[in-house]
Amino acid sequence: MTTGPVGQSAEEREQHNLWNGFLTTLQQVINLGQLLEPDNKNMLGPMDRVQQQFSEIVRQSGSFSFQQHEQNIFCNNQRLRCDGSTFMRHMQFLKLLGARKIGGIQFKGAMTAGQWNQFLLAVSRYARESPTPYEDCCRQIEQRGLNGIVELTPIESAMTMKRAKAVRLERRMFAVRTFAKCMALLREYIRHLDNAAHRGYFHLKLGRVLQDLVTVCLENGWKYFGLTNTKHFDEYLYNHSVNVAVVSLALGVKAGLSRSHLQELGMAALLHDLGKAFLPPELLKKSGQFSEAERKQLLQHPALGVRALLRVKQYNEALLKRIMVICEHHEAVKGGNQHFYSRVIAVAETFDALTSDRPHRKAFLPDAAVKMMIDMGGKRLDRDIVALFVQSLGLFPCGTCVRLNTGELAIVFHPAMDPKTWMLPIVRIIRDEKGLPYRSPRQVDLSEPPKSGEPRWIEQTVDPVPLGINVSGYLYTEPSSGEGTMVRAKA
Repeated sequence: MTTGPVGQSAEEREQHNLWNGFLTTLQQVINLGQLLEPDNKNMLGPMDRVQQQFSEIVRQSGSFSFQQHEQNIFCNNQRLRCDGSTFMRHMQFLKLLGARKIGGIQFKGAMTAGQWNQFLLAVSRYARESPTPYEDCCRQIEQRGLNGIVELTPIESAMTMKRAKAVRLERRMFAVRTFAKCMALLREYIRHLDNAAHRGYFHLKLGRVLQDLVTVCLENGWKYFGLTNTKHFDEYLYNHSVNVAVVSLALGVKAGLSRSHLQELGMAALLHDLGKAFLPPELLKKSGQFSEAERKQLLQHPALGVRALLRVKQYNEALLKRIMVICEHHEAVKGGNQHFYSRVIAVAETFDALTSDRPHRKAFLPDAAVKMMIDMGGKRLDRDIVALFVQSLGLFPCGTCVRLNTGELAIVFHPAMDPKTWMLPIVRIIRDEKGLPYRSPRQVDLSEPPKSGEPRWIEQTVDPVPLGINVSGYLYTEPSSGEGTMVRAKA
C-alpha cells in the first residue's frame, strides 16, 4: 500500500523504530559508562545491543548521524518521530549530551567492539568542573584513535544546522511536544497517586505543561493536533483524557473564559475519567457484551476517581470543581444544575469517544460524530454547548479526510468563519483525482470563488486509514501556494 509524502510507510516506521531503539540503548551505555568499565558484566548486554542495532543501521544506510535542535532529534537529516512514551527518554538523552555541550554525533561507518569501548570511555567520562567539556570529549576521541570514524558536533553548530533551519517547527512543534508531554505526565501522575511526594511533584509538572496547553489553545494551536487522528488505543485512557482537555479548552476559549478558568477547566478535563485507571484493564478492553456485574463495576469509575482525588489533603475550590466534573460529566444536560465545566467536558468527551476505535466498535467519521452529537443536544448533551462546538470546530472538524467534487482528496484544516459557509471549510488538498499525492499540500478556502476552474465542495468524508494517510503529518506541513507539484506514487 502506498502512502502520501508525509505519511509513514511500513519501512519508514521500521527505520524510525530502529533509530529510537539505538538512541535509547546509547543513552543507557553512556549512563552506565560513567560508573562501570566496558568489560563489566553489567555492561555486556547493553554494549552488545548497541553494537547490533548500530550494525543494522549501517547495513541499511552506510553511516549514521544525529543532531539535536530545539528539543528535537534529527537522524540522518530526518526528524525522529516520537510519541508520548519516547518523548521523556529523548529529553533525558538531550540533557545527557547537553551537559557535555554535544549537539550531535556522526558515525561515519561500521565500528568494532574495541572502537565502541573507546567511544564509550571518551564520551561517558568527562570532568564535570571543566569549562570546556565539548573540547575535552573531542580530545578523547582523537587520543583514542577514533578520528575519521566518529565526529562530535557542538550545540552551537546544531542550532544552526541547515536541515533544522529548513524545518518550520515553531508553534506547530511546540503544540505537538506539549501534547506528548501532557500525556506522559498524566500517566506518571496517575501511577504515583499512592505516593504523596511523587504525586505532588507530578501534579506540579502536569500543571505547568497544562499552562502551555492553554497557551496553545488560546493561539488556535489546537488545530495542529489533528484531533481526529491522534489516537493511541494502547494508551486510550491518557490519550482520550488529553484529547478531551484540548477540545474542552477550544470550547472554553470560544466561550470567552479567562486564562485561570481555562486552567481549571483543562485540569478537570484531564482527570474526568481518573477512576478508570483503577479498573481491571481487561474490563476496559472487553469487546463483547458486559455482564450485569461488569456493568456495575464499570459504573463505579466516578466513585473511584473521587476517592483518588480525596487523597489530596489540601481541599480547595479547584479540587471541588474536579470532583463535580467526575460525578456529573455523564449526565451534563443544561437545566440539570450541572456545572458549566461538566457540560463542556461532556461534549468534548462524547466527540473523542465517538471518533475513537473501541473494543466493541470502530470509530465514527468526524462529520457523522458531529451529526450524532447534534441529535443528542437537549437530551444527553447541553444544546448550547453542542452549538458552541460546531462554531469552534465546524461541521467537518480539523483533521477530517474528505473527497471533493473534483475527485481530489483533502484534509480539513480550519472551519469556515461564516456560519453560512460551514459546509465549505479551509482544506489542504493532498491527492489529485487519480489518487497521486502532491509533494506539499495545497491550501484552499472552499468558501472563496476560485481564480480559475470550477468551484470545489465536499462530496463525502472518507476514512484515511485504509488509504495510508497520516492526517497529523499533513496538518504539520507547510502548504504550497501554487498549483502543486505531482509526485507519482510507488507501485
